[in-house]
Amino acid sequence: MLVSDFIYQIGEYPKLREKSKEVSLEKISEKVAQEKFIYLKKCLVNYRELTGYGRGITAVQVGIPECFSVIFFNNELLLVVNPRITKVSKKRYLYPEMCMSANPIIAPTIRPAWIEFTYYNEKGKEKFWNMKDYTQIGKMMNRVFQHY
Repeated sequence: MLVSDFIYQIGEYPKLREKSKEVSLEKISEKVAQEKFIYLKKCLVNYRELTGYGRGITAVQVGIPECFSVIFFNNELLLVVNPRITKVSKKRYLYPEMCMSANPIIAPTIRPAWIEFTYYNEKGKEKFWNMKDYTQIGKMMNRVFQHY
């Protein structure tokens, strides 16, 4: 299996450049939505097994133009549905980043040091992210969450 077998690259799928539609909260616990969440988790696991890295993947990268992502965080797969940024740091960092859909390009990118946002988990429960952690892992995770 190749990464290109399940992850669209820029130029292959026009929806990578479009805003994805929100997941209906009324349908979040239905079988179809749950199967999509499971599939995206499997895609991230496959990517990590093939490459040895990969912190997060969003649904549109695998052909599902809906607003949810899976993040590898604290050795677990965290599902983030319909995220909404509520606050951003004024402090910015420059960091070399890569994207699974722009492989093998690594580009210097400026992003806020941290963000706060709300999202829903796979059970439809609202959650809040506000990790203002300036350690390497905290800065990295805040960057990953800004990719959606």
